[in-house]
Amino acid sequence: MSGEVSILKMIRSTLYADLASVSRTDLRPGYFSHIVDTDASPMAEKFESPFLSTTCCAAVIDSQEPLIMEGLKFDDNLPQCPMMKAEGLKAYIGVPIYANDLVVGAVEAICREPRVWSTTDLEHISKFARLIETLMPIEGQEVHVPKLRLVN
Repeated sequence: MSGEVSILKMIRSTLYADLASVSRTDLRPGYFSHIVDTDASPMAEKFESPFLSTTCCAAVIDSQEPLIMEGLKFDDNLPQCPMMKAEGLKAYIGVPIYANDLVVGAVEAICREPRVWSTTDLEHISKFARLIETLMPIEGQEVHVPKLRLVN
């Protein structure tokens, strides 16, 4: 976890983000595992949450494409992420992470205020995602990528 936390700190510093996270689906069926580094906490937090198809990380995993939100607007075309809504977060950039050529998670940077993400920001977070992939223990393990479902 310490290597991932170091990369999350670099993401926050490089992208001037309030929060950076790694979210994965392949560790425990039915759950996301998260490592989150924020400016509000001196230490990164690790936790699990049930799959919610309405989260930004689920949208990245499901689409297998980057997701960029520059000012949080809740409409039918964007994920209705309950965490972002509850925490008052406004801007999001996330890219997929891969294991054995399958999308198994997302690397994300989030800001409290709206912002325009540049192509350089996307390039940076994509490079950080490739670094995260090198730290993931997948050799000799079956990779599970369950279908995302809404949890009531």
